[in-house]
Amino acid sequence: AAMELPPSHYGAGRAAALAAGFVRYRRGGPGRGLALREVRRARQDIDDLGRKYHLELVLEDVFDKDSTVNCTAEVLYHLGNKNIAPDVQFTIEGELKNTDEADNIFYNRIKSLEKELVAENIPDSHGNVPPEMEPIHLLGWVASGYVVWQNSTENTKLQLGQIKHVKQV
Repeated sequence: AAMELPPSHYGAGRAAALAAGFVRYRRGGPGRGLALREVRRARQDIDDLGRKYHLELVLEDVFDKDSTVNCTAEVLYHLGNKNIAPDVQFTIEGELKNTDEADNIFYNRIKSLEKELVAENIPDSHGNVPPEMEPIHLLGWVASGYVVWQNSTENTKLQLGQIKHVKQV
């Protein structure tokens, strides 16, 4: 039977951060960044496979903090083998904002550059991201969501600190 956990429980927080990273990996892009706003509810199951967290989350749009979606997620950390990425399943309730137009504007801008895009240190050491670099920052978030998912264990809470170098290829 699942055991109820306080939403502030450290294990629930780590699983929630992993789930949010996985959602960014699957649903993020140059026009969409989803951040974890709140853990509403958390339960934990332990069985022969490992430790599973059942989570109810609120995700917010990094561009529009008033725009939130509810998300349910399950995170399974496998027992024993630490080389297996956790299993993450999620469902987003309602619609995410359509970003096709913003995505196309970004892709067309990148394709039309006279010189390949090269950038460093996004955000800078003060946490600032120039507006024209925000889509690159969000793509970095997408990529980091994959890395976080692949490298997370119950004892880690990984997140993107800074994009050190970007080069258009």
